[in-house]
Amino acid sequence: SQLEKLDSVEVPPSKPSFITADAGPPVCPARHQIGGSMTDMDKELRPWNDRWSCGMANLNDGLHPLHRAGFATPSLFETAPSQNWRRYQDMEVEHGVWKSIKTKRPCRFPPLGV
Repeated sequence: SQLEKLDSVEVPPSKPSFITADAGPPVCPARHQIGGSMTDMDKELRPWNDRWSCGMANLNDGLHPLHRAGFATPSLFETAPSQNWRRYQDMEVEHGVWKSIKTKRPCRFPPLGV
């Protein structure tokens, strides 16, 4: 077995990733890519919306209190035509391909406490 190891092709060690302090690249390279799917209110299969951390609430501290987004009240800037470039009402189906998140049927459970 030692002789077989010496005769085999030597594989260089993997380079450390510049993104993290880990010793090597992640075991699952597809971990940080768009993936997964689910059905929406219209029973249409959609890919998972990976933009959960991108929203109008990130800009709340710079907005007037009447324009801020909350759990039950959306901001008026989310649907404003001047803010379409932020794509708050869209999801990325494929890299560079966007689709609206609006559904034909209303939500099953509307926001409470409004």
